[in-house]
Amino acid sequence: MLQYCTILLYNLIVTLGCLLLLPLLLVGVLSKQKYRTRIAKRLGWGLPIIHQQHPYKQTIWIHALSVGETTSALPLVKGLRAEYPDALIVFSTTTRSGQTLADTIIKPHADAVIAAPLDFLLTINLFIRSIQPDIFILTETDFWPNWLFLLNRQSIPTVLVNGRISQESFIRYRRFAWFFKPLFSGFTVLSMQTANDCQNLQKLGITSSKIHTLGNLKLDTLLLKESLPDTDVSQLKQYYGLLPDAPVLICGSTHDGEETILFNVFARLKNTFPELQLIVAPRDIGRSGELLELAHSYNFRCAQKTSLALDAPYDLLILDTLGELAAAYQLADAAFIGGSLVALGGHNPLEAAVFAIPVFFGIHMEDFSEIAAELVHCGGGIQVPGEKELLESLTHVFADALYREEKGKQARQWVRANQGVVRRHLDLLLDLLPPKLGK
Repeated sequence: MLQYCTILLYNLIVTLGCLLLLPLLLVGVLSKQKYRTRIAKRLGWGLPIIHQQHPYKQTIWIHALSVGETTSALPLVKGLRAEYPDALIVFSTTTRSGQTLADTIIKPHADAVIAAPLDFLLTINLFIRSIQPDIFILTETDFWPNWLFLLNRQSIPTVLVNGRISQESFIRYRRFAWFFKPLFSGFTVLSMQTANDCQNLQKLGITSSKIHTLGNLKLDTLLLKESLPDTDVSQLKQYYGLLPDAPVLICGSTHDGEETILFNVFARLKNTFPELQLIVAPRDIGRSGELLELAHSYNFRCAQKTSLALDAPYDLLILDTLGELAAAYQLADAAFIGGSLVALGGHNPLEAAVFAIPVFFGIHMEDFSEIAAELVHCGGGIQVPGEKELLESLTHVFADALYREEKGKQARQWVRANQGVVRRHLDLLLDLLPPKLGK
């Protein structure tokens, strides 16, 4: 009953909001072609009857919000394809950047990559009729009430995989428990990354039998060699315009307020290690021009990946592209994970740890607190409170090759010890989608 009341209220708010904001929405959509095209697709315009295209035994619908979630989903998609070679696998994404990446890394293993439906009852119903899924799998986040409600109404199992709840999100979920408790309760199974995530769900009143701690899917993404470029590191260094023997520091997923600290540290490090090169990958590549101006104020020789001239040496490279950071970490001698020197919860350190390099991060790793704590505990992670400590720790790492190698080895060993996440997910999904299930 509570779920029906929540859905009724939600749709009332959505309808009133759309009516009030209709003129602004129309101007925004009609003024830009990229919005016109994508909104039409997300409303179901031109959507084929996907389930009739081939005589598949099962239909699996997997959804990811954007780039990060699409990357996380890759090993699961590969695992499902291997487990169910005759299944129809449909993959949807919410954002344009997510779909661009999915067209590259997911499409070879899926039968259809589509834009996700907008959360209107008629639209969701149209997509469900077109796909006719036997199971719906949501990766990490992007919860939509109507979507889950209609899947539940049609008795389609719904599974959350790689789930995580940041402290900020947990506070919001508790404050609006009347809305979020029915939402999470609607899932058949909730697979969370850490024990802390599971505890947060239980605190919201979700039945414990629905909740499982299966780990982070990215642990298996990182160890799938076929998901990384089949390139010699020396060739990859040449591709990025790096000096063959120069030490490299990569700062990934950085935010406003962090780059000044990082550039201060880099300038000091250059006094001791003059050949050191820095690669900075801002979380928002739209800030690349801003970072270029900041770097010039330090008199760094700068380059941007999208306009890289290989014959022009540089001190600092701005990685202003999507989807390259994970593979670029293999070029580094040490890495810093952004969003952690400013109060933004941090980002995932696993992509760097797998390449056997020391992984640095600040004190704000709330969104990845368990992973950060375990990396520090195993010796592969180094947590620093600020600029002074970061400079001191990086100086030690670049000055002592044996220390650096030992730290990196410990980071990679931890990643290896925690792999097998996909297998655990597949074992769980077997009960919901048996191999011999027919259409």
